[in-house]
Amino acid sequence: MKKYSYFLVMFIITGCGPGDRLVFRHPGEVRIVDQHLCIRSSPGDHLSYYSLSYSADQYQNPLAYEDNIDRKFPDTCIVADLKKTADYNLLYIINGIKYRVDFIINEKGELKNQKVIK
Repeated sequence: MKKYSYFLVMFIITGCGPGDRLVFRHPGEVRIVDQHLCIRSSPGDHLSYYSLSYSADQYQNPLAYEDNIDRKFPDTCIVADLKKTADYNLLYIINGIKYRVDFIINEKGELKNQKVIK
């Protein structure tokens, strides 16, 4: 019983790890513009963090990552080498709100199936 209590306490303290869906729970939105991945934003928005990963390496290493930045609208596009027929995960923070979007790049290089995570 002590063993299980230890694991429960450790889980509560550490959470589910760096990709914890509860932390980045707001549904995000992206689009592709001129070979850039652009995060939906509006005038006055400030992008302070993003991390883009993909399924080819089991989401282990970010393809694009910046932290502690202050990119203002309309500068919310990311330069990344997006591979066709891959699943992607993008976590980002705009105006202090943490967003998440999962999407697919199809055979034509188009962004498809933005999955809303709740």
